[in-house]
Amino acid sequence: MEVSGGCFCCHFNDLNDRLKGLINAHHPDVIFAESVGSCADVVATVVRPLLELEIGAVKPSSYTVFADVRLLDRFLNGKEMPFSEGINYIFGKQIEEAGLLFINKTDLIDKDRVDVVIAAAHRSYPAKDLIAASALSQMDVSLWVDDLQSGKFPPPVRSVEIDYDRYAEGEGRLGWIDREYQITAHQNEMETLMEEILAGWLQVIKENNWVDGHVKAIFTSPGGVKKISLAQSGEMIDTHSLDQNLLKEITPTGQLTILLNMLVEAKPDHIIQKMDTTTARILEKWKAGYTVKRAFERVPGYPTPTHRISV
Repeated sequence: MEVSGGCFCCHFNDLNDRLKGLINAHHPDVIFAESVGSCADVVATVVRPLLELEIGAVKPSSYTVFADVRLLDRFLNGKEMPFSEGINYIFGKQIEEAGLLFINKTDLIDKDRVDVVIAAAHRSYPAKDLIAASALSQMDVSLWVDDLQSGKFPPPVRSVEIDYDRYAEGEGRLGWIDREYQITAHQNEMETLMEEILAGWLQVIKENNWVDGHVKAIFTSPGGVKKISLAQSGEMIDTHSLDQNLLKEITPTGQLTILLNMLVEAKPDHIIQKMDTTTARILEKWKAGYTVKRAFERVPGYPTPTHRISV
């Protein structure tokens, strides 16, 4: 389920209602809730209200923050970050308040560099629990879940000190968009069409340097589903990688839906204009039919949490 229109903290009542809906409809043993990637101060505005207020639908059992090992390496070792100062501030606060820091994507760099990042994290946050692993590894994820279920990593209750003006300034630089394109084309052309769209999007990302947040594409057809991260954490996929069977998991058919999800440091109208123009040019070249099935755009406003319980 989705809490639409913003973050958990400013839409706490909506979050609580969604949790109640899940409980009533499905009686789950476990619920995972993933907050918006630019959220901070989650302990004071979400974790503690759920723990301490009678209206809380559930009691959180943990609070994990995931950090890309490459980005954390830059942050902890004083290297240049791909973000502006305000967004760097949010990133630091997210790491600071983590109950468990999951240093993710360790499969993307060599072990010696991973060890350097782990050592830096221990120096910077000596009291913090951390795991270095890959969320693509079933074994790593299973170990993480087992530890959560055992109660090894309870949720933090001490909030961080946060300057909401700096927090708001950082979030205000981010543009969020979702664009869902529904495409109809000849089946024998669809694979090439998908590859051309990705290549076109990568060119736009490179030209505008939109590598500071994330750019994700989810391809869905009767023949399968494929998610591809085109850019994230200051890096983008190599254009040549598009020729290495990234889309072979999808059996081409004449129908395709592409969900483009972006959170980057730019104005939403500028992002949409660039991505829509590129997409339309390629689809018209192939005489493919298409519609924008769903659209969302937003620049975060000043954070106004429903509740804030700080220590």
